[in-house]
Amino acid sequence: MPEEVLTDNGKVFTARFGPRDAETLFDRICRENGITHTTRSFSSMEEAQLALDQYVGAYNALRPHQALGMAVPVERFSLAGPSPAPVTAALEGDVTDDAPRTEHVRRVDAGGKIWFAGARYYAGHGLRRDYVTVRIVDDEVRLYHRGALLRSHRRRHPKENEEVIYSHHREQTNRNVL
Repeated sequence: MPEEVLTDNGKVFTARFGPRDAETLFDRICRENGITHTTRSFSSMEEAQLALDQYVGAYNALRPHQALGMAVPVERFSLAGPSPAPVTAALEGDVTDDAPRTEHVRRVDAGGKIWFAGARYYAGHGLRRDYVTVRIVDDEVRLYHRGALLRSHRRRHPKENEEVIYSHHREQTNRNVL
C-alpha cells in the first residue's frame, strides 16, 4: 500500500469543494488504510507553475512507466511534425528493384488498426486516418509514426504474404518506370 497519494480535486477523489462537508469513498478508503491523501495549496500562480513544471519534468524524464516497459516517456516519444503523405516511391532499405522492401506505409482505420499482409495490427485509436510505417524485423511487425516506435507485434501473417506484397511493389515500380 502506498503511504501517500496525490490526486486532483475531482469529485470522485474529494468532497472538499462540494456543497456540504462529506467524505468520498476514495477518502474513506485512504483514511481506513492509513494512506495520506495529499493536498497542496500555492500562494501564487508562479509558485503553482513552478511546481507543475517540476512535476512534469520528473514524470516525463525520471519516472519509469510500466506501460512503456519501464522506460521514461522522453525515451519513447519526441515532438512530431505534420503527418507525412503516403510514400509511393522506393523507401530506404531498397537496394535494387529485386530487393524486398523493408518498410511499408499503411493508413490507420477508424478502429485504430491497419491491414498488412492479410492480418490486422493495432496502431492506436489516436492515429485514426493517419499513416504509420510498418517494418518487419525477424518475426516482429513494428509500427512507427513519424519515426517513433509505437508498437511491436508478433507476426500474425504467413511470411509468404509479405512476398506477395514485395512482388506487387516491384511490378508497380517497373510499370511506373516504363
